[in-house]
Amino acid sequence: MDLVSVSGLGKAGLPLVAVIAEAGIPVIGIDVNEKVVEQVNKGIPPFVGEPGLKELLTKHKGKNIIATTDVKKAINDTNAHIVIVPLFIDDDKQCDFSILDLAFTSIGQNLKKEDIVVLETTVPPKTTETRIKEILEKNSKMIAGKDFYLAYSPERIMTGYSISRFSEFPKVIGGINEISTKKAFELYSKFGNMKKVKDARTAELVKVSEGLYRDVNIALANEILKVCDNYEVNFWEMREAASHQFCNIHEPGSVGGHCIPVYPWFIINDMDVPLIKKARLLNDEMINYYADKVDKMTDGKGNVCVIGITYREGVKELAYTRSIPFIKELKNRDYNVFAYDPLMDKNEIEELDVKYLDLKNLNEMDSIVLLNKEKSLLEELKPYKDKILDIKNMFDS
Repeated sequence: MDLVSVSGLGKAGLPLVAVIAEAGIPVIGIDVNEKVVEQVNKGIPPFVGEPGLKELLTKHKGKNIIATTDVKKAINDTNAHIVIVPLFIDDDKQCDFSILDLAFTSIGQNLKKEDIVVLETTVPPKTTETRIKEILEKNSKMIAGKDFYLAYSPERIMTGYSISRFSEFPKVIGGINEISTKKAFELYSKFGNMKKVKDARTAELVKVSEGLYRDVNIALANEILKVCDNYEVNFWEMREAASHQFCNIHEPGSVGGHCIPVYPWFIINDMDVPLIKKARLLNDEMINYYADKVDKMTDGKGNVCVIGITYREGVKELAYTRSIPFIKELKNRDYNVFAYDPLMDKNEIEELDVKYLDLKNLNEMDSIVLLNKEKSLLEELKPYKDKILDIKNMFDS
């Protein structure tokens, strides 16, 4: 019988735990945060905004779902180990593997023969077959692909839709050798819609390439937006008319979140990819284009309110959000900057070193910038439409 451990009970790991349990497979969730472990064992999601998660946790807590901080016992009590912990990039755009290294060191020290190990964190190509394999072999004194099995299966979920994604969206898997692919595929097929690829390296590049595709196509949309502005053409009207089976122009805008701003650097740091690099830099630089538009609206002075601080509407996350550097750019241009986000309270916004604006005081603003598509605010914002820089076309969509 399969008994699974999942290291990392965040917004990707915990939905995975729930889906595995729902398939009838006992799973032990591992996390260093004692409060998270306590909440999961009570059937309480440690974060909001994930439909269906609470119901599954409530259903399976204490039975098919147990959470713990005790890595050694969790690995000893299970025979398949999935790792989905964060991988960040530093200010120099280099990967910080420290959390991953620690997780796999702990697993390696307690690994048993015939165990299956699968990495789900998005990583640079070749990471599984080199770095991860070496850590596990060093600490277990066993050979990957012979004594135990090692594979890669990237998470392909989207925050807010995670549970449904496992059944609706195909999940890719590949091992460091044929037997590892086979063993991991058999396990994952019990709870996921699986697609087998040649090896772990291919599976790694599948996920990274998805991010590259999005980033480059958003950059193209941003360039076309500038073209439309130059020719005084409404981008959104043009985009709708241009859309058909052979043309899918993405929405323009700034790019934030855990994924798309990060993955291109895995490749940029390793080889010469001028298009990918230019796209990444162009998307980051869009905040300057928005600031220039504010200058034209206000003659370069006055009060500006930025609405939408999180990296995406409906998700209370600030990971690589462009709103914060945009606010900084406006301050550098001597604007009096305020902010509002329906997901954040006054204290949370002011902790970002920006003034909180109560929406009843919108009449005091010279410009209002909508960075997210906050449709719940439409009625409140309508009276100020002439002051609004609508990045996401919220009013006409």
